[in-house]
Amino acid sequence: MAGIAAGPFISYYLNGPVIRGFARLPVSGAPFALRADVEVSRMTARHLDLGLVNSYSITDARALLGAEYDVPATSAVEVSVVGSAGLSRQAERVGIDEAFLAEMAALGRPMDLSDTIRWSLAHDIGIGAKIGRLLVVEFHFFSIDGAPFRLLAGVRL
Repeated sequence: MAGIAAGPFISYYLNGPVIRGFARLPVSGAPFALRADVEVSRMTARHLDLGLVNSYSITDARALLGAEYDVPATSAVEVSVVGSAGLSRQAERVGIDEAFLAEMAALGRPMDLSDTIRWSLAHDIGIGAKIGRLLVVEFHFFSIDGAPFRLLAGVRL
C-alpha cells in the first residue's frame, strides 16, 4: 500500500510519502486475523510557528504485530479495525539552512544540527475498508512516531 503520512510533531508539521506492506493470518471461524506490518515513511518538516520549510526530515522504518477485525458492510465491502504494536527506527536529518538557523537563533532557540537515529516502541490504530477482492483503503490515526495520520491505499494480493 502507498499513501501519505502527515501530522504535528513537537513544533513542526510533518508531511511525506509512506509505503506499507502487511501479511494477514486469518483465524479459523473468527472475524479477526493476526497481522504483521512493515512500513517506511520519509517526512519533511514545516515549522508551525514560523511557517518556514527547511531540510529537516524524519525517515521512519517500523515493524508491527497486531490484529485486524473485519465486519462485512455489504456484499462487496468489508470494514476493518486494525491495532498493532512493534518497533520503530527513526533517522532525523537536519540540513544546514542559514536563514532558518538565523531565524531560530533570533527567537532564542538555537538548533543542534546533528543527525540522530533512535529506536522506540511504535503502535497505531487504524480503520479500513476492503472493496471487492482487490482494493484496500486504510486510515491510521494514532502512532507514536510523530506523524499520527496516515492515509493508505493499495491492492490486496
